[in-house]
Amino acid sequence: MTADAIVPERPSLVIQRVGVDRMVGIDTPFGIARFSPGINVVHGPNAIGKSRTSKAIQALVWPELADASAVIRGELGVAGVTWHVESHYARVLYQRNGSPAPPPSFGISPANQHDRYLLTLHDLLAADDQQNRQFAAVIQRESAGGYDLHAARSSIGLAAAPKAGPGRIRNAYQDARSASASLKRIDQHLQARDRDRSNLTEALAAANAAVARVSLLEAALEHAGAVARRIEAEIARQAFDDPIGRMAGDEFARLQGFHRRIAELQQELEGFNAGIARNEQVLADAGFPEGLPSETDLYRLTSLVTMLRQAEADRDTVAANLAEAGARVLLLRRRITEAITSEQLRVLDLTGLRELGTLARRFREAEQRESAQAELAAWVGPLDAPANLDALRHGTELLANRLRLPGLDAASPQETWPRWAAVGSAMVIPLMSIVLAAVSHIAWAALGLLAIPLLWLAFRQDRSGAVEEARHTEEAYLALGLDAPAAWDPDHIEPLFDQIREQLAEATVQYQKAAMWDGLGHRRADAARLREEIAARQAAQIETLGITIGNDDPDEIRLIADAIDRWRQATDDLAAIDKRVAAIHDRHASLMTDINTSLAALGTAPATDRLAAESRLAEIQRRTVAARDAHTAIGHDRQTIADQVQPAIDRERASIDNLFTSLGLHERDDISLRERCGQVDACREAQAALASAQVVEQTRRHALAGAHELVTMPPAEIQAELDLSRAKADGRDAIVKEIARLDLEVQRARGQTALEEAVAHELATLEAFRDARGRDYARAAGWHVAEFVQRTARDQNRPAVFLAARNLFSQFTAGAWKLEMGGDNDPAFVAVETSTERHCKLADLSSGTRVQLLMAVRIAFIEASESGPQLPLILDETLGNADDTRANAIIDATVEIARRGRQIIYFTAQNDEIAKWQSRIAQFPGAPALEIIDLAAARGIASAGQPSNIVWGRTVFEPFHLPDGATHEDARQALSVPPVDLWAEHVGGVDLWYLIPDVHLLSQLRQAGITTWGQYTQLRRHDGLRMIAAFDEVNARIECRLQVIDTVRRHWQQGRPRPLTHGALLGTRLISDRFEEAVIELAKSHDWDGAALIRALRDRALGGFRQNVIVELEESFCGNGHIITGQEPLGDGMIRLAVLSSMREHITGGMIDEDEIDRLLQSLGTPGLVEFGANPDRVSTGGE
Repeated sequence: MTADAIVPERPSLVIQRVGVDRMVGIDTPFGIARFSPGINVVHGPNAIGKSRTSKAIQALVWPELADASAVIRGELGVAGVTWHVESHYARVLYQRNGSPAPPPSFGISPANQHDRYLLTLHDLLAADDQQNRQFAAVIQRESAGGYDLHAARSSIGLAAAPKAGPGRIRNAYQDARSASASLKRIDQHLQARDRDRSNLTEALAAANAAVARVSLLEAALEHAGAVARRIEAEIARQAFDDPIGRMAGDEFARLQGFHRRIAELQQELEGFNAGIARNEQVLADAGFPEGLPSETDLYRLTSLVTMLRQAEADRDTVAANLAEAGARVLLLRRRITEAITSEQLRVLDLTGLRELGTLARRFREAEQRESAQAELAAWVGPLDAPANLDALRHGTELLANRLRLPGLDAASPQETWPRWAAVGSAMVIPLMSIVLAAVSHIAWAALGLLAIPLLWLAFRQDRSGAVEEARHTEEAYLALGLDAPAAWDPDHIEPLFDQIREQLAEATVQYQKAAMWDGLGHRRADAARLREEIAARQAAQIETLGITIGNDDPDEIRLIADAIDRWRQATDDLAAIDKRVAAIHDRHASLMTDINTSLAALGTAPATDRLAAESRLAEIQRRTVAARDAHTAIGHDRQTIADQVQPAIDRERASIDNLFTSLGLHERDDISLRERCGQVDACREAQAALASAQVVEQTRRHALAGAHELVTMPPAEIQAELDLSRAKADGRDAIVKEIARLDLEVQRARGQTALEEAVAHELATLEAFRDARGRDYARAAGWHVAEFVQRTARDQNRPAVFLAARNLFSQFTAGAWKLEMGGDNDPAFVAVETSTERHCKLADLSSGTRVQLLMAVRIAFIEASESGPQLPLILDETLGNADDTRANAIIDATVEIARRGRQIIYFTAQNDEIAKWQSRIAQFPGAPALEIIDLAAARGIASAGQPSNIVWGRTVFEPFHLPDGATHEDARQALSVPPVDLWAEHVGGVDLWYLIPDVHLLSQLRQAGITTWGQYTQLRRHDGLRMIAAFDEVNARIECRLQVIDTVRRHWQQGRPRPLTHGALLGTRLISDRFEEAVIELAKSHDWDGAALIRALRDRALGGFRQNVIVELEESFCGNGHIITGQEPLGDGMIRLAVLSSMREHITGGMIDEDEIDRLLQSLGTPGLVEFGANPDRVSTGGE
């Protein structure tokens, strides 16, 4: 698949939103607010409502699919127009871009075809699905060109492909021909007449008697020789004593083995004893007089040392605290006056001391108060209260009141502005009345009469009340006897007002001083009395405390009291720490005593301090470990000696005793045993010779049972008679052969009548066979004519839907497969592998390829039936439990569909499939947008958003990249390029590595999944190689290199027998079920060589296999190239010359040169072409 963008030919109908308010199985409303126009993965646990959501989505497109009680809403997008669809209880409302509109006429498929847009994993994996077979039947009908050729063939009895006629006719003819030929061969050799067989019989009897006598004489001669050999063997055997005869010859070697094992065991025993001695020394060096210390003793000693370490740590800590507490006591003592002794500090009443400080503070306050009153008396002095204070206050008030009254001679500005305002109004009103009367109506002239009262108000001034008040005020002031103003106007009143006010202030101060002086004497007396009382109490408190403090500052006294309090606390802390120090010292001494007691019990010197104790403990632990290991090793070694080593030594010694005893040798003499073993072989030879002679003697004696005289006859006489009998017996074979020849001639003469009957039967079966063969030829011709007509009509009338499905299937599989149709009587889809031309039915395909094929067919039918926009395709659990490869294929096919403009909505209950989609789509440049929709979250269910615990491996989805700088040969290694199969019928399986030297282009094609020439040609037909720049030039060079390989393939096959295959054997239809398995096994044993198989069958490798079938098999093998006769295979030099000859035009045109051809030939590293093309000048005409 390529990453180029695909412009859709038709617009797409896209689901944008969907909401379900009410639906069977849905109890709460929910909605999905956003769908991608590309691929949408809707996931959620089982029973979350995926099927209902799928039905709701299809109900937006086909409202008649909705339940009568359903309430569904959603939005569709078509060609830039948004349609809002609402289905309420089977009533459907539409809005177009937000405005009410009638139902749209999209021209979509009818509702009864909605299931075509819903693909489930079960449907796609059902190889015999009825709907798929219906699709295939439709295509087959449309491909027939209007002729029912199947019915036509059926009417003449050719419904199925014709087969050879009944085998019984052919077999009967073969049997008759074989019988006739056999009888004819017998008759040809029957040319002589009957001989006098009686004379030959008498001669044969004499010869047989001589033969029998020869046998007896030979047996007698052998018997005499056997007796002589027996006597010699008995003499030789008697030269050896009895034990040697019973010996096997390996006794001395066994004895040496026993001695060697005893030595090894003794050495091992010495090693164990040495180890025991060393470990006993280790135990002694450990120095534990009372035995190994127990775990309890070690644990107690370890605990004591640990507690001692803690006690010293506590002692160091407490010592530091003690020094710190002592320093604090000294510091606090320095802050207290020396007038107070330490004894006084311990018994001093701090409460009384603090009360003394309080009295000092109050005494100081009384003195300060008395001093302040004295200063105040000095400032006030003895004064009398002023007599005119009230007159000054009243005069000030009268003057202020007089200043507020208006003057009698001139009005103030506050009085003149209202008057002038009234005059202005009186002047404006007549003017306005005149203008309005002139402009509007004469009645406006009456408005001018208002000017008269305004003028009267302006000049009327009533001043009688103000004058009277002013006069009374003046009189009242003068009656006070104060200074009077020169005139009663503001200029003279205001200075006098200020003067009187200042006099009032002075009189007020004098009055207050006089009043203060009157009470000051009483307060001074009270202050002096309070000071004296406080001083008396202070003296009494000092006497009570019994101390003298030079400073009577109350703050200082308080600080002294606080310091004494802190000093006492520090002193108490110091005493407590001192007690703890003493306790720690006691505990330390006690622990040291216990430790030394334990050390003494373990035989160790006492320790003087903690470091010594720790050192002693470490030494004891080390010695304990060493002693325990030594004790354990001693026990183990002693046990091993007792259980293994010593018993083994005893067994070996017993074996030596048994060896000598079994030979009857009671003296343990190894040298004697070795000498006897050296004589065993000679003794055995003597025994064997004796036994052989005895057997021959007994056998020959038994053969001479009827001729006892020969047993005692001397050998010389036996030899003489034997020579005479042999001369008589020499003519027996000639006599027997002549008799046999005569018997055969007589038998053939008696079978003359059978020969005539066989010839007549052969002629009858031949005529029947010719008639059957004529009928078979006629049926075969009719079948092939009909097949040719059908194939021609089918190829010319393939419907567009099939071509579209074939195109999609090629794109989905990167050209690895192409789509074809099955036979007439079985309408079904067939996938053809482009690299091998292998035809596979749906049931024979892998799951991934089957899904790709059926998705291509479904999409092709959908697109063929759609006249409007492309409708969304819904997939339900299509990945299922797919492995990596199948998931890869399904997702690739789905992405390719989405890239063509169709919206995909995929439903799944497996969260881990999300990672599969994301991982695979990430590998597609320019892939359609992917939207992940959590249906549980959309429905507000708690299981929403739960991540998957499964991690999808990326090994299958990793893109292929050749490393930078990789050469063409490096690419061969990285791509694991297979060799070229020169036996292939076509070149579709050739790897593109042989055809494309450009490593970058090779990497591009490999990333797109294109690896073979078959894929390349398939995608080239469907315009699927858009990633190749300068395609025409590159394609021409690729085809040029392919021609080289094809020429090599065709010429290499010449003269070389094609290996048999299982299918080739069964395809001959000559092997019955009885021999099928046996023939296949025989072919395997001969490396599938056809000629070798025929030779083995003729040599009766399979009993009962008929000779006529062998003949027909040989003819079939010769016709199919499995047996080559009369033709030698071409050598690699001749093949190279053929290639250069066929490529001459391309070499001249510059498309390829001889060097490139030689490199290409050398790369064909298959058996029979090793170092191919390495020596262009060498021409081999035969052999491989």
